[in-house]
This record gives sequence, structure tokens and C-alpha cells, in this order.
Amino acid sequence: MIGFLLSHVWIKKGQEYKHDLINRVLSHYKYNYPDYPIIISGHGIRPPEEVMHKAEYIIWYDDIIESEVGRGHPKCVSEGLLLAKKLGWKSVFKNRSDMIIGCNDIFDRLKEHKCVAFYEREDIHDISIFANTDVFLDAWDQSKWDSNLNINGVINCNNSLRLHGYNVQDTFSLASNKWLPMVYIDPWWEEVFENMSDETFLNNKFDTSKFTFFSGYSQRGQSI
Repeated sequence: MIGFLLSHVWIKKGQEYKHDLINRVLSHYKYNYPDYPIIISGHGIRPPEEVMHKAEYIIWYDDIIESEVGRGHPKCVSEGLLLAKKLGWKSVFKNRSDMIIGCNDIFDRLKEHKCVAFYEREDIHDISIFANTDVFLDAWDQSKWDSNLNINGVINCNNSLRLHGYNVQDTFSLASNKWLPMVYIDPWWEEVFENMSDETFLNNKFDTSKFTFFSGYSQRGQSI
């Protein structure tokens, strides 16, 4: 079994637009990958139940956990991974809850790889990752993470992997937006949803390269 873990999401007062964003993201996953279950893990103002129930499993905290933000969401991700392990998922595709995969055949593209991630220099980035569940759990092993507020999720998950004995570059294949199209919605909210039909969005009939995680920043979405 393979499933999706959608995390790195929080909603404070004034960010209720994220309810619609999450609704559309979940709809996209269910349209393109109907046979793959979803765990959503987040904190803050909970989206309406008709939105949340598009995911099969929900982990949600009513209060904003400030120590999660900008630091790899250690609690939300690790609890999602533990649930995935309990459910018997062999592998997990982890992504932000405000990002979609701009294709409907990602697992065909990944079939030659056990673990795939984007890289930040010699380290894997902590946002969009496909990996064996046990490898993932080692990466988010909280006993190996440093709670220093100046250390982010990239540093901690890579340090944790190395402390568990992994050679990161031997373990993770390098992802590329050319074949692993990650679409970051929040910074281009208006362009995506006001100027694009549902049919175009759901069927990935747009230039996904315009909306990569590394080409934009959402101040409204990232603020706490």
C-alpha cells in the first residue's frame, strides 16, 4: 500500500482562504489518484468537515503549534508517518497541503525508485518526498532532531538520516520538476483559481513549471 501524507499546513484567523485551497488540493488528489488514501495533518482553524472528509485520515490540532512552522513540522509529520506505518503503508508520498502533483501517473514515474526527493545542495529538501515508510520514520525520528529554533526541517531530517547510518545521496534519487511536477498553489492563488477552469486544473492542462515551490513565496500563507 502507498498513500499520501499532506502536512505543513496551519490556519490562523485571516487565513480562512486556506479552507478553499485545501478543498481544491484534496479534490485534485482524489481525481487524479482515487485509489491512494490520504492522511492530512495540520493545526489551527479546522476546515469544514465536508473538506476534511475528502481525506481518509485526519490528524488536526486546534491550536497553532508555532514550533512546527519553518522547522519541518516534526510533530505533524511524524504522527502522520506513525499512522501510515500502523495502516501498513509500505511507502509514503509526503507533500505540503497547499501543493499538488501536476500529473496523474506519478507512481509509474517513480516505479524505478524507492526514495526520491528534491535536493538543497547535498541534502534532501524536506517538502516533497517519496520514500519507504521506515526510511521516512528514521528521517523524522524526534529523538534525533535538535529542538533549537534556528535549525530547520532540512537540517534535522538529513542529520537524523545520517545518525541512523544512511548515506543520503545513495538513498534518495534526485527529483526534477520536469518529471515530478510539484505545483505550489498559495503564491498564485488568484491566477490558479480565478483564471483557470476546474477542468483545466483537475486535468493538469496548464504549465506546471510556472508554479514550482522554489519559484515563489507566500507571505500570507507562511505568516504565523
